[in-house]
Formats: sequence, structure tokens, C-alpha cells
Amino acid sequence: MFQDYVLYASDVEVRYAYRLVHLSGLAEHARNLHKLSAPKAIPLAEALLGSILLASILEEEERINLRFQAGGEFTVAAETTRLAETRGYIEFAPESSLAEILDDESRIKGHFAVRSLRSQPGVNHLFEGHTVSPFATLEGALNDHLQQSFQMKTKARTHVWVGEDGKLRAYGVIYLELPQLETGVAHRLWEHVEQLPNFKSLIVANDDPDRLVQSLIPDLTRPVRSLNPVWGCACSTESVEAMLLKLAPEELQSMIDDSEPADVRCHYCNFNYLINLDRMRELSLISGPRHFGHKN
Repeated sequence: MFQDYVLYASDVEVRYAYRLVHLSGLAEHARNLHKLSAPKAIPLAEALLGSILLASILEEEERINLRFQAGGEFTVAAETTRLAETRGYIEFAPESSLAEILDDESRIKGHFAVRSLRSQPGVNHLFEGHTVSPFATLEGALNDHLQQSFQMKTKARTHVWVGEDGKLRAYGVIYLELPQLETGVAHRLWEHVEQLPNFKSLIVANDDPDRLVQSLIPDLTRPVRSLNPVWGCACSTESVEAMLLKLAPEELQSMIDDSEPADVRCHYCNFNYLINLDRMRELSLISGPRHFGHKN
């Protein structure tokens, strides 16, 4: 299996751009980390692909958070930096029947609410896009979100499947018109994109990456650069303690009085952090003066 990569490329005349993502290794890592069946791991892999594809065309953004929700019962989210450090999770409401539907490898039915949050270096607020899509696939919902949220015409193709070895295969590509693209060139590009088979068929026909890249557009390819995606979770004991310090002092003290150690699970990496009562008492000494403005 080839190493995971994000390939930045355009046609040779730089009239439109596209990004190719191979994410099989990271998708399999996410599956094992969250202890998911293959059907449940597929939408998570699709969300990871979507966030990396989105980050690859918004190169000025520092971080992209992409979230899909289905009827409040099902959430799959992924977050990617501009250097392709990526993390994600999938979760279901306790009463949801979607978990069983996915394990039966049935398609999710209903509407996806899609939200993208984008941050830029040196800017202290987030840029947000939110859409509700009628599509029952993450790829369809992502493209609907792109169409409604971004000015330039953009289209993504993603495909995740289980190989003969039982491991995930995850590929995606996103196309972006550059300003003042000629009508004839645009027509040829989008006609080519619409006629492409799914990635499984493309990989079988083009097991060499160079041939795969060339098959994705109707013109000659101009590679620009590439990145290797990695799993990058920012959680730590320090970040959990910082979260506890943001609680009101009386709330933190109530947890201590009830002899409740702080047990926090990171959604993204599935790791549990346990802050014992002695450490919580130390934090309460810091928390109290800070909130009430007392001086030592």
C-alpha cells in the first residue's frame, strides 16, 4: 500500500487546480483507535478525507473543522491543519438506530447538517459555514456545502472501501476553478469529472500513482507539492487541567466535595484523562483567586 499523501497539482497552464488525497493508513489508524467495525469506520474516513480536501484548497486557513450530523443521532467530525495534521471521531446518540443500520452496511437515510469552522493565523475569530443537505451520503453533503459556502466552483470525489486484506482504502480528489477560467476549458474539465468512475475502479486500472494522477483531469498535470498526512491530536493532561480552570470555582469545589475525580475522554483520540482529587484541590487554589480577583 502506498504511503498516505496529499498531492497539490494543477493543469500545466494553471487554469484550474486539484488535490489528490490517499488516506488509507490514517483511516485504518482511526478505525483501530476508536475500535470501529469497518462499516462505522467508513464514514469517519470519508470525513477525514473531506477535512483534508477542504484544508488543501483553503491554504490561508490555519485549521479546518468539518462536522456532519444526521438528525441529532449521529455525528462524525474531523479537524485538519494546513500541514495535514488530522484527527476525527464518530459517535451516536444512545437511542440511535443508525449504529445498527451502518453495521448492516445500509445507507444512512435523512438529511445531513454540515458545519465548517475555519481559523486564520493572527485572527481571533472563526469563519463558519453551515448547510443542511438533502443528500444521504457524506460526499453529496460535502459538495452541497461547497456549492453553498464558496464562491469559486469546487467539487470533491471521495471513495472508501474495504480491501481484500480487510483494511480500509481511502482516496479523495477535489477540483477548484481558478479565476477567469475559460468556458470551454471549464466545460471539458467538469465533463471529465462527471464521467470518472469511483476510485476503486481507478486504482485497479491505475495502480501507479503517476498514471492515477493523469487520469483525473483531461489535460496535462503540473505537480506543485505534496504533504504526508499524520494523526495529530492536541489533547493532553495540561489541556484537561486548563479546561477545569475555566469552570467556576464553586463548580470545581462541588466536584471535590462530592469526591469526584475528573474523568475526561478525548473525542478524537479516545484517551481517558483522570485528574485525581489531590490535583483538583491544587487547581481549586489557582481557580479561586483568578475568578474572584483576590490577591495572594
